[in-house]
Amino acid sequence: MTTDDPIQRLHYFDHQFLREEDFNDEQAYHVRMRRLHNGSLHTWGIASGLLPNASVNDASVTISPGVAIDSQGREIVLTTAGSADLSGVTGATARRVIITISYREQQDIAATDPGVTGFTRWKEVPLIEVRETPPSDPSLTLVLGSVEVASGKVTAVPSPRDRQAAGVVAGDLRAISATLSSNLSITGNITVSGNVDGRDLSVDGTRLDGHIASVANPHGTTAAQVGALPTVGGTVNGQVLFRTNVPAPTQPTLIATVQPNATAQPTTVTAALSAVSGIPSVLGQYVRSGSFGAIPLPANPADALRVDGNVLIDGNLRVNGNKGGYVVDTFVNGSGQRLQTGDVVRLKATPIIRFQGLNNKIPVAEVTLADQEHAAMVIGVVDQEAFRDNAAPDRRTDPDDPTFIADGGDLLVVTLGAYSHCKVDAGPAPIAVGDLLTSSPNPGFAQKALDPKLGTIIGKALEPLEQGTGYIAVFVNSQ
Repeated sequence: MTTDDPIQRLHYFDHQFLREEDFNDEQAYHVRMRRLHNGSLHTWGIASGLLPNASVNDASVTISPGVAIDSQGREIVLTTAGSADLSGVTGATARRVIITISYREQQDIAATDPGVTGFTRWKEVPLIEVRETPPSDPSLTLVLGSVEVASGKVTAVPSPRDRQAAGVVAGDLRAISATLSSNLSITGNITVSGNVDGRDLSVDGTRLDGHIASVANPHGTTAAQVGALPTVGGTVNGQVLFRTNVPAPTQPTLIATVQPNATAQPTTVTAALSAVSGIPSVLGQYVRSGSFGAIPLPANPADALRVDGNVLIDGNLRVNGNKGGYVVDTFVNGSGQRLQTGDVVRLKATPIIRFQGLNNKIPVAEVTLADQEHAAMVIGVVDQEAFRDNAAPDRRTDPDDPTFIADGGDLLVVTLGAYSHCKVDAGPAPIAVGDLLTSSPNPGFAQKALDPKLGTIIGKALEPLEQGTGYIAVFVNSQ
């Protein structure tokens, strides 16, 4: 942050006659040098505070006091709690808006001397705004967070996402002492002339280099001493953890817990894995997609198979027992807008988009918001964005936020079973546990079926709602 103007500061001496411009130059010098310091030695962002806070159905977002610095080195200081008015966000469909703050100054305190006009102070009051699109220059208009809004009211608590924290720009750094409360990332080398944790790194490094260069067993350790299996095989008692060479977090992990019986005891890892599905006394398998620190124990030691993550079966599934949980089916958002978890949807009555699954027996149709009372084509409740099928193109539009599905995106709709998030409107009548639910004129909401009609019932309420709108648990059972 530099200009072509030379750096000048006021020089005082006896009998000097000072004018208005002299005092202004004095202030301008200190402001300029301070902003040069901020812009050269600090990165722009939030230094402290300035957190958005609101409850569902609030008409504004409160911003806590705090300090920020923009890319011009200007300090943005909010001394008391501020607020962002949401009344200008129209439309009944919830959408994400962005809360920003930027530097602003204005003249304040009018002069009271006779015959004098003007103001005696510059007041620095930050400008807090609500935006529906990101700022063109986030280094001058700083993002404080975002919030979901419908009809000028908060529909979900604000999220401090996309904030940038102010930092320090440093070349050579000399610190008498330093304490870090977070992670430290260094892309270059570290040279230490002293000790780390009481160890002399220069001596330890020499020993380590010699140790690495040894092609023999430098410790003289046997496999039996560390409990390792010999290459010819052995008995596995307990859990066996296998990892592929795929980097985390996509690294799949298989844990096979084997409890062989006396008549057929596997002696190798391969035999142990085969025994998981072949020996009656096997405890089970645990499969998890992702990486983790400690090996988790199965939720139920009697489970034959536990999977944490999505399961894709290219074939039929036969279950000779009961099943827990709700059922979902894949549809396409044909509403022309984003759909949200909990929305009540109906068939759009358009041609089938495509067929999928084994032998293409599963049709994928379009759905849209149910927006009429007793809609005959009501089909279910939106669960989330459809998870990716590795064998097909990735049709997800925002994998980091599966609760919203863009127009044209694949989504999962709950078509049967108990489900915890259904949008309901108790305006026409209070909803009690056990009430039949039908579609509502309020788009995406269900209401109590005052005059139940065959083919328009979406399910049964599992929770009450006395008034207003909200989310309740329901048993989805279209009829």
